[in-house]
Amino acid sequence: MMDQSFVLYIERKKYMKQQILVVDDNKINVKLLENMLSPEGPAIVTAFSGKEALEMAKTELPDVILLDIMMPDIDGYEVLRRLKSKEGTKDIPVIIITALSSKEDRIKGLKLGATDFILKPFSKEEVVLRVKNCLSLLETQKALRRTLDSQTLLLDHIDPMVWYLEDEKTLGKINQSFATFFYRTKEEVENTSLEVLLSKEEYQMVIDSNTRVFQSTCKTRENHEITNGFGDKRMLGVTKTPKISASGGVEYVICSAEDITEQNKKAKKMKHLTFHDALTNLYNRAYYEEELKRLDVKRNLPLSVITLDVNGLKLANDIFGHHTGDQLLLAAATVLREATREDDIIARWGGDEFVALLPATTKEDAQGIARRIAELTEKHSVGLIPLSLATGVATKERSIQEAQDIFKRAEDRMYRNKTHVKDDEDNLMLQRFLLKFYGIEYKDMQHSPELLEAGKLLGEALELDQPEQKRLELLIKYHDIGKIALPGEVLNKNKELTEAEWEQYKNHVEVGYRIANSFKGIGSIAEEILHHHEHFDGKGFPGKLQGKEIPYLARVLGVLDFYDGLRCRIYYPLEKDRYFKEGLSSERAAAELQQRSGTHFDPTIVRVFLEQVVPELKGSLKNRGLSERVMQ
Repeated sequence: MMDQSFVLYIERKKYMKQQILVVDDNKINVKLLENMLSPEGPAIVTAFSGKEALEMAKTELPDVILLDIMMPDIDGYEVLRRLKSKEGTKDIPVIIITALSSKEDRIKGLKLGATDFILKPFSKEEVVLRVKNCLSLLETQKALRRTLDSQTLLLDHIDPMVWYLEDEKTLGKINQSFATFFYRTKEEVENTSLEVLLSKEEYQMVIDSNTRVFQSTCKTRENHEITNGFGDKRMLGVTKTPKISASGGVEYVICSAEDITEQNKKAKKMKHLTFHDALTNLYNRAYYEEELKRLDVKRNLPLSVITLDVNGLKLANDIFGHHTGDQLLLAAATVLREATREDDIIARWGGDEFVALLPATTKEDAQGIARRIAELTEKHSVGLIPLSLATGVATKERSIQEAQDIFKRAEDRMYRNKTHVKDDEDNLMLQRFLLKFYGIEYKDMQHSPELLEAGKLLGEALELDQPEQKRLELLIKYHDIGKIALPGEVLNKNKELTEAEWEQYKNHVEVGYRIANSFKGIGSIAEEILHHHEHFDGKGFPGKLQGKEIPYLARVLGVLDFYDGLRCRIYYPLEKDRYFKEGLSSERAAAELQQRSGTHFDPTIVRVFLEQVVPELKGSLKNRGLSERVMQ
């Protein structure tokens, strides 16, 4: 950047006429020089002593000073030295006018900063010509400095870092962005060694790069990871352009750099996403297919493939939501990472399927890995959902075999395995649900054993055939299975529900419906589970069905469910702000049921239940030596 003194000098001279200061203790010489120069245009100011000259130079800032050497108070050499030592006057050109003609005198003046010499006696032609040349040179310097200042100003207001290298190790000029990156001032950095800015490893990397540019004389573009002045690693995209001399060598190298750290991170992330599954962070299908092409060569034989499918994923998604399904997929990914080797390619093929590509792996070793996967799988579950993986193994042993055929063979074996274990897996999972529901956590929502007995009695009274009676028994056992998805604050509320809690509670019939539809053994009662809280007048949930629109067994269960809920001291929310908990006598429970006949419940079923089933239930309790207090 332009020296501050020169900036001040230019600003003060911008609107002034050119001016020459003539300094000589001889008034005749001063007048003579004044006459010689005045017709040429510049304004003339004069001083007759060294002290006066210094003061005039400071206040007038002349464009040129004509300075005599031999003066009584302060000689011209001392005046020159003082002028060149002050910020405000050091850039003013000084022409020495003297009778001293020795080589030593001229050298002394030049060393002190003199621009030119005029020997006495002088001629007008010489004086005018030397002053004119000096003024012309001064204007050229001013123009050059303005250009340099504009360029520096421009470079200091752009984001890219710009600098030049004098040699492989030495910095020349830099712009402000470069200084800011290293948390330094420009003055601290310019014309210093790169070693003061970089760590040992970074310095060696940069020097090697610089050396290649100086030796090859070719422009380069490279990425360098450099530590900035705040200690942060940043990735810089650096361009280096050598300035070639007439002889073909490199005079210097112009360099520029942009911070591409974030851009580089995004590019890496995009590349990662291109070949990785976003959920499990395993490789994806696209990467697997590329790797299969690369690994499908003779030296990797035998090449084995294990295909895997997550059992129960749809069930987890349907019942507990996709978050639970995602957790199952993540558990499967964990198992595969643990069971396989570093060089194996593990990928999520899509949906609930995974694949493991095992280079240089025999069929026996691949089957051993599959067994290891099965062993680890048994240790994982997500809530009520046990992790279960169906697997298929196949091996390419000869080059003539097609890799895609091997994959297809493994996939077929996986599907056969999945079909074979489905019923067992489903039964195991359903038992888990029942164990969960009949555990201590759901105690406040469990019906009494009397409910099953009441169901048998009511079925007989309604003359249900045997298949329908079996369905009713299943319905009694599983109708509340959807409550396993209810949060604890709703399960154990034991008081009025908030609007949000009531909506959660009502959702249990839909969860139960999805559970029932997921298992072959209870799929036949899914519709009844869904609608067993519908009201005869159409004000129930979830579908607001009314009358005979409600499945018959759902109407039957509605009566049984309500009566037993009132009797056995379970938490039974009837509506958002109405619930039962205290456990009622059979008479009071019957009265509550009768009160809702025709509104909540089918009146025909209520009548049969109250007339034929309740007396039987009371007699059964008496015969067993039990009293009403047992149910309270």
